[in-house]
Amino acid sequence: MPLNSYLSLNTTAYNNNEEDSVELMDTFNSKTVEDPLETIMKKEYYKEIENAVNKNLSKFEKQVLDRFIKGESYLTIAQKLDSPIKSVDNAIQRIRKKAIKNMFNKNDL
Repeated sequence: MPLNSYLSLNTTAYNNNEEDSVELMDTFNSKTVEDPLETIMKKEYYKEIENAVNKNLSKFEKQVLDRFIKGESYLTIAQKLDSPIKSVDNAIQRIRKKAIKNMFNKNDL
């Protein structure tokens, strides 16, 4: 059954009838294969960052950071959190200082 329902990697990747169409095999980037150890290390690194954020930031700073990461402007964040723009700016500056401090503390270990 699996052999009867296979998908050939030599077929065209897109449903256009152009002569210079790309084969499905060519769409796979062989350089995207990541070493499993590197994947585990990245997950651990991101978990450490998440723990540091949860441990070191206030509730307001977490809210500001979450919205800032999503690409919202200072004005939008201030409006949504019902606080002055200056408070948002101060929170972002504190977040940066705490992040830098945490990075240096990690490197000293």
